[in-house]
Amino acid sequence: MVRNTRYIREKFSRILKVAYSDSVVLLSGERDTEKVYISELIHALSDRDKAAFISLDCSAGSFDPDHPEEYADKPDIEDLWPSLRRQALGGSVFIDGIDCLNRRGQFYLKSILEKEQTNLRRREALNLPTIRFILGGSDDLGARVCEGTFLPELYYTMMVIEIVIPPIRDRRDDIIPLARMILNSSPGGIGFAFDLEAKEVLVSYDWPGNFDELKGVLDQAIKESQDGWITGRSLINKIGQNFRPPEALNNFCVAKITS
Repeated sequence: MVRNTRYIREKFSRILKVAYSDSVVLLSGERDTEKVYISELIHALSDRDKAAFISLDCSAGSFDPDHPEEYADKPDIEDLWPSLRRQALGGSVFIDGIDCLNRRGQFYLKSILEKEQTNLRRREALNLPTIRFILGGSDDLGARVCEGTFLPELYYTMMVIEIVIPPIRDRRDDIIPLARMILNSSPGGIGFAFDLEAKEVLVSYDWPGNFDELKGVLDQAIKESQDGWITGRSLINKIGQNFRPPEALNNFCVAKITS
């Protein structure tokens, strides 16, 4: 599980405390870090765990008025929310990619949060189901507010509780536990193992695409493995020409991480 990484172990007491709160939570960090998994963990640890967990990625649903022809292929939060709300009552909603919302989408999300939070205590007093909001955004939202590209009212509405998720290149001792989690949760990946060279590749590559890139590479390696082993050569082939071990890791002790 993702909770077996050092980052989650260090943050677990805070995540557990957050799970039992109804406050809005912001998971901030680079795109494709483990925001989805951490939001699922928050939901699973809460008293809402028997109800629905709904996930919406706004990075694939932003309406750009300068390119209206793209709108037909990208569902908008305003179109989706009424249906999602009915499904999510009593449970949790994770809305990722909020930094990709245009101004109209930001105002709409702000109105959703304000309305639901205003009605929260009243609905609880009447024993009516409520919704828990977990949001995901980039780590530069504050700077975007200063630039005028992100709505300050929305920013301060959702900044009640913030959990920062560093990129996996900044916590290399989490990479192999994450990789093992991916193997154990992927179809056909249970029982697979990494050879030493694969472990060296995993911890030395920068993974600019973070968790999603790691998962994509491993999913391909699982499909192509003939003997249940993930080798360093197979990982390098999947990563391609982007593989450049950082010079700072020349003396990196892989055994320290993999033992």
